[in-house]
Amino acid sequence: MLDTDRTLGELVTATAGFRDEYSGLAAACREAEPEDVRPRLVTVGSLDPLSCSWGMKPMRIAKQTWDRPVVESSLLEPRLAAWLDQQLRPKVVLPTQSKVFEPVVDRDGMLAPLTPVLAIHCPPEDLDLVAALLLAPPVVAWARRRWFGSAMSVQAIKLAARDVGSLPLPADAQAWSEAAGMISSAEHAGSEARSTAMAVAEVMNEAYRGTPDVLVWWLDRFGERPSG
Repeated sequence: MLDTDRTLGELVTATAGFRDEYSGLAAACREAEPEDVRPRLVTVGSLDPLSCSWGMKPMRIAKQTWDRPVVESSLLEPRLAAWLDQQLRPKVVLPTQSKVFEPVVDRDGMLAPLTPVLAIHCPPEDLDLVAALLLAPPVVAWARRRWFGSAMSVQAIKLAARDVGSLPLPADAQAWSEAAGMISSAEHAGSEARSTAMAVAEVMNEAYRGTPDVLVWWLDRFGERPSG
C-alpha cells in the first residue's frame, strides 16, 4: 500500500479536452509547412514513453491521415482558442488507456493534446520529476488496482485528468531526483527512449521501495520480458 498523504497534486495541475475540443482541433488541423511554428497536434498513437513520433509517422485524425499535423489557431472559436492557449506551455503530455503510463516531456510547450491525451502542467524545473513518477512501476500498479476496468481495453488503465493529482509521491526523494536527471540528460527517440524509460522505471521502483516482482510486472506490460 503506497502512502497517499503526499500526492502529485502538490506539483501539478492536469487538464483534458472532451468531444468539443476534439472536434474543434480536428477541424482546424492543417499540414505543417517548412519551419512551421504553429502548435503540433499530437494523438495517443503518436506518444510513447519519453518519445513523440510527430512528423515521423502518419497520424489518423477525424478519419483523415496527416503527416505533420498542426493547428491553425485562427480557425478556432474564441472559447476553444483560449483553451488551447492554456495548453501551450511546458508540460508533460500523457496518453490514456495504455498498459503503462507513457509520459512525454514537452519542454517548448508547443504540443497540442488531442483528446484523450492529458496535459499535465507544472513548473519547468519539475517536468522530469513528473515524467519519472509516471514511469514508476508501483504507481502504475497502484493506479491499475484503483481504476482497473474503466478503460476500453481490459489491460489498459484509464487515467482521467482529475485522477492525476491523487498519484502518490515516492518515499526516496534522492532516487526520484536521480531518475529525473536520467530523463533530462537523455532526450532520445525510438529504441533509445525505451531504454531510458526502462532504466528510469528501475530507479523509480527503488524510490517507491517496490519489490522486484513489481518491476518484472511493469516490464512485462511495457513489452520487455525480463531476462533470466
